[in-house]
Amino acid sequence: GEKHWPEARRLYQRATELKGAAQLAGYETALGYARRLLARSPQPTAEQRVFVASLLYQAATSEGDKVNQPRIREAIDQAREALLLSVRPTDQVYQILIACHLQLGENTRAAELL
Repeated sequence: GEKHWPEARRLYQRATELKGAAQLAGYETALGYARRLLARSPQPTAEQRVFVASLLYQAATSEGDKVNQPRIREAIDQAREALLLSVRPTDQVYQILIACHLQLGENTRAAELL
């Protein structure tokens, strides 16, 4: 339920304070926890989807010079789900989508969101 999401956010926050391989491992831990929460949630909220999209983006871009494209695509999927669930989507949803499309070299798709 909702009561477990603060722990996922704490794990994510802890990971942002680390560097290198330790940071990636921290993102992996937070991501695993968040994915389990999503799987158990009957109706994930837009906020939860945005959180997971953000976490996926951070993990995908924390592997050094190489971007994890499947994770970027998964972040896009989560952000799009958030858009569908939102009456008034937050700027963060659009920022994640734009950043993801830019990471994939999809500049036209990114520009369409501006």
